[in-house]
Amino acid sequence: MTGRIDSIVYFRAVTILLIVAGHSFELAGIRRSSFVDLGLVNLLKGNTGLFVFISGFLLHHVYGSRFVYKEFIVRRFTRIFIPYLFLTALAQFLFLPTQSGLSEVEEFKENILFGSTFQAYWYVPFILATFLITPLHRSFAEQKGPFQVVLIAVFMIVAMVIQRPIENLNVLQSLLFFTPAYLVGIFIAVHSLRVFPFLRAAKFYLVAAVVAIISIQAALGQSDNLHNALFRWQGIELMVLQKPLLSLMLISLFTGWTINKRSLPNLIAETSLAIFLIHPFVLKYLGWSRMFQITGMQWINLCFVVISVTAISMIIALGLRFILGKRSKFFTGY
Repeated sequence: MTGRIDSIVYFRAVTILLIVAGHSFELAGIRRSSFVDLGLVNLLKGNTGLFVFISGFLLHHVYGSRFVYKEFIVRRFTRIFIPYLFLTALAQFLFLPTQSGLSEVEEFKENILFGSTFQAYWYVPFILATFLITPLHRSFAEQKGPFQVVLIAVFMIVAMVIQRPIENLNVLQSLLFFTPAYLVGIFIAVHSLRVFPFLRAAKFYLVAAVVAIISIQAALGQSDNLHNALFRWQGIELMVLQKPLLSLMLISLFTGWTINKRSLPNLIAETSLAIFLIHPFVLKYLGWSRMFQITGMQWINLCFVVISVTAISMIIALGLRFILGKRSKFFTGY
């Protein structure tokens, strides 16, 4: 059991690095000029879906039979919504003078409701909406395995067709799109005793499956997530398959690993929410800079960006934790 938890810790650490990477393309000067470039873009973009998978997994693994809806909602909103509220207000004060014809109060309400402050913040209204319908997810966890598989397949087909919402601002569409990843996370947690040994044995096949889907996306000319208006046909979005498979691949690679609580991966995992909420500020302040475009190799430049942005975000989170103690969670999520 400990090894499986440790594998999720590594998974969380890698996930937040992938998310930062997906948001750092402009700073690194990424150009999408070759088949390999397209493949790497599709690998590095859309990885908030891995966070969704982790949330689904932890819903069952952590709470299990001890789930109490009111306590769960209060904890989730305290942990996520309060720092989101504070940082949204801070961002509006620092960066976002009203330009839309709305008053500052109206614009603040829009930013809170839809997460339009930064490209990453749409995730918070979506995941809070997901938490609100947790009784449905709990019901899913209690169903028999074959029925769970059928439900996941149905939601995947729906998600492939509807794609992600335009600018990620339609919470209902995000719910529909990311539900398959959430349900897969729950499914893996429910059947973990049987699934984890299977994943460990199948890791090379999972790597091959992820590479195959990424290659198909690149061959089709896809570069980044596909966004679409709800109920409008625009083809099939393969990210719906790629990201759950990538989640399973990462778990398979880390299953059996143990982690030192004082190690860097553990620290990255523990501060992952704070990194997620803070890194858009860091990217905003560094956005004018070309200091990372120094090697002539764009993917090496991206590695420098990810290391720097993650490190700065962690230092801010840890510094506020040192100054404010546990109260820092109301400002950064950590």
